[in-house]
Amino acid sequence: MDFQFTYVTDKGTVKKENQDSLLAVKARTGYGPAAFAVLCDGMGGLARGELASAEAVQAFSRWFRERFFLCLDEGLAFERLKEEWELLITELNGRILNYGKRNRVSLGTTATGLLLACGKCFGFHVGDSRAYEMAGGGITQITKDQTVVQRDVDRGLMTQEEAAKSPRRNVLLQCVGASPFAKAEFFQRKIPEGGRYLLCSDGFVHELSQEEMCGAFSAGPVAETAVRGLVETAKERGERDNITALLVWQEERP
Repeated sequence: MDFQFTYVTDKGTVKKENQDSLLAVKARTGYGPAAFAVLCDGMGGLARGELASAEAVQAFSRWFRERFFLCLDEGLAFERLKEEWELLITELNGRILNYGKRNRVSLGTTATGLLLACGKCFGFHVGDSRAYEMAGGGITQITKDQTVVQRDVDRGLMTQEEAAKSPRRNVLLQCVGASPFAKAEFFQRKIPEGGRYLLCSDGFVHELSQEEMCGAFSAGPVAETAVRGLVETAKERGERDNITALLVWQEERP
């Protein structure tokens, strides 16, 4: 068995730059294969968002090279991973924030990632990029948007349908680098048989339904053409933001 990736990232129909950044790395270990996928969406309304997202991806890439195997040898405990990622996000938030102050610019990024190893999926999440799990013909969103409209949904002030159409749907409560504190959410779950995971920026989800995503990615061989097809559909339906989608799954290798 081995993990596989496929992804598409597109600057979209309006923006001159693509402020999304991604990481897709894997390793063979004495405990079986492992994969680490991270998606960071630089803040579209803030200057140098692409710098913030790239800096975040580089920081998580360094963590995987320098720290992952230490955590693995210690049993890959969820609490240990939370401590490592929380410290990394805190330090990253400070670096990006200080860069912005020195250069008198505002910049920030979302950060959503999945570590697949030892039959489990561990994750972290800041912002409104999303992670989905597909298994058994269904799809589950395993992150919650840290946005004003999601907070209003949780308080019963609006429905999910109203939130999806709200002009405030892109207003974040949390991101990395734009304020003194970035509070991440963490999760773990068992990888189901045939499970596939999707990381995507918010530009991928505005014009697409979960049913469309599940239909394209949950069964049969996954190819870049399927991802590209949904990206192009989102653009045709009027999506104006950068669009990124990254899939990771495990399959038998010849």
